Amino acid sequence: MTDRLTPMPDAPVRPLRTGRAHASALALAPSLPQRPKRAMSPRRIGAPPDSARFPA
Repeated sequence: MTDRLTPMPDAPVRPLRTGRAHASALALAPSLPQRPKRAMSPRRIGAPPDSARFPA
């Protein structure tokens, strides 16, 4: 009985943890590089026109 009960909870718990870890890792990995890249391009593009607009 104990042997059967031990693998049962372990099996569902392992896939759940791995699934969450993979999902979080995949979501964080692409989101982190995408955010800085997108923010850097608009900042660089917005910097020259903004500086020109203020003095102009």
